[in-house]
Amino acid sequence: CKSTYDTAILGYHPFGQAQVDFGEVYAFHKGTMIKYYELVISFPASNAGYVQLCKSQNAECLLEGMQRIFEYIGGVPKRILFDNMSSAVAKILPKRERKLADSFSRFVMHHKFNAVFCNPNKGQEKGNVENKVGYKRRNYFVPVPTVNDLAEFNRNLLRICDEDIQREHYLKKELISELFKEDVEAMLPLPNERFKVTRLEKVKTDNYSFARFENNRYGTAPEYNKCEIWLEISADNVRVLNDKYEEVVVHKRCYEQAAQPIIDWLKYLGAITKKPNAFKYT
Repeated sequence: CKSTYDTAILGYHPFGQAQVDFGEVYAFHKGTMIKYYELVISFPASNAGYVQLCKSQNAECLLEGMQRIFEYIGGVPKRILFDNMSSAVAKILPKRERKLADSFSRFVMHHKFNAVFCNPNKGQEKGNVENKVGYKRRNYFVPVPTVNDLAEFNRNLLRICDEDIQREHYLKKELISELFKEDVEAMLPLPNERFKVTRLEKVKTDNYSFARFENNRYGTAPEYNKCEIWLEISADNVRVLNDKYEEVVVHKRCYEQAAQPIIDWLKYLGAITKKPNAFKYT
């Protein structure tokens, strides 16, 4: 994929094209203020924009958030402009070429859109989405919201974005919602099958059958100590698989460093019944 400048000339943008960026926001969860990331897809021709709240800027959050927006609006932009985020670009090559991250490359091929990238340190080349990130932060995350259920919060964000485009375009003097219909008409159709946003990592468990991923240790089951297992990683979960790809246990993905290993105690009941006195030392 080649780097490119934004196609805008004197404010002109073709319909059916988009820009993507992340921005930092804060929200309360269980009484604690946490940093989240707003993933914004803007459509410069109509000035519409849709946002999803993510726990990270990693590849799983990027792709899952984009896919939810595609499915909600009912189409895939033909051309999408990104900066050189590590979740999309593995390496910047000479002559404006890019080596794409594996999961991002498969996502692009599955949805058949043209992924293009700003020149390094030239975020202004995607000025529409940069402005939209600030707009969404000021209007959707002030005052600081409370997130009890992230999935429900994101569904509501999409509905709010629909309401927000029921206003006049600052330059074209038409409703943004009417202009956005032309954006959608110019887009690619959704693929027949949903892209599975996960990645597999092979890891070796320790003496206590814990698997280390990022900054945390995830429990498996007692019989899986000191052996190789697979982790199927999504934006929300870490699914433990044995060497036959059979599910052992599923954990919520932890984005902070947990003080203790993340354990599903039901998987350890068999071992505890054999050595009940060991439980108080776990």
